[in-house]
Amino acid sequence: MTAPPSVGRGPRALPHGVDATVLDALRATMRFAQSEFLYCTREHARPNSVQIDGVVITLADEWATPVIRTAMYRSWYERAEREVLLQTLSPSDTYLELGCGVGLLATLAGRRVAAGAVTAIDADPAITAVARSTIASNGVVADVRNLVLAPTPTSPTTTFYVSADFWRSSLSHDPQARPITVPVADASEVITEIAATYLMVDIEGGETALLRDGLPRCVRRYASIPTPPSPGAPPRPR
Repeated sequence: MTAPPSVGRGPRALPHGVDATVLDALRATMRFAQSEFLYCTREHARPNSVQIDGVVITLADEWATPVIRTAMYRSWYERAEREVLLQTLSPSDTYLELGCGVGLLATLAGRRVAAGAVTAIDADPAITAVARSTIASNGVVADVRNLVLAPTPTSPTTTFYVSADFWRSSLSHDPQARPITVPVADASEVITEIAATYLMVDIEGGETALLRDGLPRCVRRYASIPTPPSPGAPPRPR
């Protein structure tokens, strides 16, 4: 098995005399101003649903903590992943996401690839249920599974530590998190079964172990993005 190249951004043609650094700074400023406007509007109204890149996400108090609501209201949630996905996912791909969260990326993927060509996996059963609801309510068909994938699993289950802010949950021991037992499956077997060509990995530090021995040859591209916090955003540990 060999690891395919990570997805990235291709060269951009710029108008004569325009510096790429300046252009990037202007774009970042515009995105920040837009997010601030959205945040002020949403924070005042405190809606129980938001729309990000055309995907409607219902916010429930059981998982949408104040920190997560802020990220949703400002459209910070999975911004870098969304940008990469929308630039690199091909309609012919079979999409597999590890650490799907509330299902935003999987929904976006499902709108681009063929029906049934999306599989989304998360270790947290409560968030898996949220993802399943988000994806279905936005009219996308996907296979959503509650699992942990491991390179060479030695047990059918493992301990997963669930934090109040779901994106901080991980396999690493956390005395402030709630331990739960979740099923484990062999990563290569699942990827091969799905025949995934595009792999999005966002599993809070588990990427290194998962990719250590390479990936099945069916995977042509993968994205594993250590997302830096947006200006003023709460830190998201990796």
